[in-house]
Amino acid sequence: MTDGRGGLPSPEQALLGDFLLTLLAMDTCQREAGQGTETWRNLREHLGSLELSLRTSGQGRLGITALLAHPNRTVRAWAASYAVFWDRTPARAALVRLHHDTMTRTTSR
Repeated sequence: MTDGRGGLPSPEQALLGDFLLTLLAMDTCQREAGQGTETWRNLREHLGSLELSLRTSGQGRLGITALLAHPNRTVRAWAASYAVFWDRTPARAALVRLHHDTMTRTTSR
């Protein structure tokens, strides 16, 4: 993603890229070591600081909301938990789908 003029990514685009990479790292860490690790806590803290920066701009909020359609469950869950504050309807729908998927997986075991 660039600034639209063929140059460097906009600040929001760079933050969104870092936001996504952090979520993917959190997903890997959670599957491999669990949420109680120091690595996971550091990633969570970093994600929170990125979200605080991104929520201040329309482009940042739109970028987080767009992650509701990401194929990774962890990405969708965290994006929805943030987006519910500014784009309630699609965020709540994503959370309901995640819950339904979890219940379906749990009962099919």
